[in-house]
Amino acid sequence: MGTQKHEQPPVGPSAEATEAMPNLGPWEPLDSLASEFKFNETFGDKVRSLQGQGYSGWRRVRGDGNCFYRAVGFGLLEAVAAAPGARREAWAGELWKAFEATHVRQDNGQGSAFAELQANLERLGSTGCWGDAGTSEDALTLLHESFRDSLAPTDAALLQCLRQLAADGLVANAGDAEASGAGLSYQDIIAAMGEHGSVEEFCAQEVLCDGVEAQHIVMNALSSALGVNLRIMMLDRSSSSEEVPVIDFGPRSGDGEGQERPMVHVQFRPGHYDLLYLSGQVHTP
Repeated sequence: MGTQKHEQPPVGPSAEATEAMPNLGPWEPLDSLASEFKFNETFGDKVRSLQGQGYSGWRRVRGDGNCFYRAVGFGLLEAVAAAPGARREAWAGELWKAFEATHVRQDNGQGSAFAELQANLERLGSTGCWGDAGTSEDALTLLHESFRDSLAPTDAALLQCLRQLAADGLVANAGDAEASGAGLSYQDIIAAMGEHGSVEEFCAQEVLCDGVEAQHIVMNALSSALGVNLRIMMLDRSSSSEEVPVIDFGPRSGDGEGQERPMVHVQFRPGHYDLLYLSGQVHTP
């Protein structure tokens, strides 16, 4: 009688592991992701498929209910920091304006952290530096250090800005059937869920609350508000070992002047999001 093989499902980190981990881990080769699920052949096949699609690394993101927002926000800041001069300045300036419009500095005692985030963004755009004591050569290292610790105030400010941007986008485009990318308006999608009476109520309970994971319409609203291209690679539990499913959000065709937009790559496992990196992509340590 043969030995029965049990596969480990590719789920996110446990609650115990989440408590112990920083907001952001170091860059790791994809082989380390596959080794975590070495008894799951299907998952190993999916990781190898990612490698075949040009990915070479990943970064662990703390799974505290904010992992989607944190992954997108930090991935975007990395892209800005790694961009060449004129593009970096333009992207940093656009992000500064978007964050300034959220008025997060007035809420929940985040004033000093918000001011630090905005000052670093302005400095990054104009000089390529992150932090008042840094240089352009160590900007990526200092960027990672400023968000790594689980109690980092700039992390909390960034998350609040991103949540507010997503909520503002949902409310502003509530009745626009094209904005959602699903052929229905945000208000119709939320009504169909049957759990919230309005877009404003949905935002208050699902978007603006810390620790509540992002739903699909939030991902679309946030990528549009940021003007960022977002690609999510779906590492699900399916038995298929074919190419990993992809979901794209954002203005992939670029803006009206044809300027290239930042792009963030994220991998999804049931209940969790981590960052992904293409081969040759510049990244923090």
